[in-house]
Amino acid sequence: TPTVESPITLHLASDGDLLREFCAESQEHLQNIEQGVLVLEDNPADADTLNSIFRAFHTFKGGSGFLNLITIKHLAHELESLLDAARQRKLSITSDIIDLILEGSDTLRQFVTEMLAQINGVNPGEPILIPTVDLIGRVQGVLEVSRAVPSMVAAPATPRDGDATRLPSKSFPASAVAEE
Repeated sequence: TPTVESPITLHLASDGDLLREFCAESQEHLQNIEQGVLVLEDNPADADTLNSIFRAFHTFKGGSGFLNLITIKHLAHELESLLDAARQRKLSITSDIIDLILEGSDTLRQFVTEMLAQINGVNPGEPILIPTVDLIGRVQGVLEVSRAVPSMVAAPATPRDGDATRLPSKSFPASAVAEE
């Protein structure tokens, strides 16, 4: 996991066509992520949408790894892990999680925009440095909390202090567990 910001340098002479294709596909994935987030805001447990956003980040990770765009790969990997935790019901999609997904998507969009500019002749070969370390750290923090909680689906709760009127909950957000 990176602890310092690392620039990426494009190899336009050898990878220009692949980079152009990566950017075109990435724009589609970013659009799918944004559309998916709109669905999650209304229906945070929508499995198809979680899978769709997961696949978009997974594809980002694979393509950026293939092209040795390590900073993009690290960010996409962490975002993919975040969506995977939600798919496995180890993490509830909250407004904070949605904000992380959108921030990750915006950061990936910044990389794609800079890459396209270089492909089109603007500052070719200049290192592209877009901050990711803080965002990756925040995503990892959320993932650590979700791993500390065995599952969002818990055994029936036992009444506290003899409170027989408390009904057991079948599921609860990971954030609620951290507060107890």
